[in-house]
Amino acid sequence: MKAEKAKICGKQKVFRYVLLVVLAFIFVVAQGSWSYAAQPTDNPWDPRNIEAYDLHYDGFIVVEATPLNGPQRRTVTFHLNYGDLIFKQESVDSGSTVNEPSIEPQRNGFDFMGWHIDEGGTILFFEEPIYSDPGLFAGWEAIGSSIYKVIFYWNYDEADNPIFYMTIISGGILSELYPAPQRHGFSFMGWYIDEEGTIPYNFEYSVDSDLDLFARWEAVEMPIYRAYGDQ
Repeated sequence: MKAEKAKICGKQKVFRYVLLVVLAFIFVVAQGSWSYAAQPTDNPWDPRNIEAYDLHYDGFIVVEATPLNGPQRRTVTFHLNYGDLIFKQESVDSGSTVNEPSIEPQRNGFDFMGWHIDEGGTILFFEEPIYSDPGLFAGWEAIGSSIYKVIFYWNYDEADNPIFYMTIISGGILSELYPAPQRHGFSFMGWYIDEEGTIPYNFEYSVDSDLDLFARWEAVEMPIYRAYGDQ
C-alpha cells in the first residue's frame, strides 16, 4: 500500500512539474518578444527584404515590429540611363516611399518620359514602399518619335490587380508578360485584342498605336473527391 501511494505521489509531482514548465513557456511567449530575420529576395520592392525585427506580442498576436538596430536606411539611386551617369541619390527609411525629384533631367535630342523601375523604360515607377536599395531609371523618347501605352487586362472581376501598364516607343516589339497571370480554376490561354478572346495578338508585330490586350481563360475541370464510404 505504501509503495502504491509513493508511486502515485511521484506521478503527481512529475505532472505538476510539467504543468509549471508549460505555463512558464506560455507566459514568456505572451509577454516577451522574438527576433525575426527575413530572407532577402532579388526584388527591392519586396517587404521580405526587411533585415531583422523584434516582434512584440500581446498573447499570441503581434502588436509591434521594431527593427533590431533602429530604422534601416535605404539608398535610392536615380540613374540617367545613358553613359553610366547618376542623376541623384536619396536615403530613406526602410518601408517608406521616395518622392520623384522635383527637377526633371535633361538630354539633348530626347524628351524625359519619367522614372522607371527597369532600364528598358517600360514599367513606370509608382510610389511604393522600399525595402532594399533600388535603382530607378530615366525613360527617354527621341524627339520626333511617338510613345504608346499598352494595357494588359486580366479580364475577370475577382482579380486583385486587374490591369498592368507598359509604355513602348513607336516601332518597338512588345514582349509577353512573365510570369503569365494566374487564376484559380482556369488556364491562361494567351493575350487577345478583344475582351471575348477571339482574336489573338501577334507579339511579332511592331507597335504603332496605344494597345489594349485582354487575357483569355478556359475553365479547368476540377477533380471531385469523395469521402470514404460515399456511394
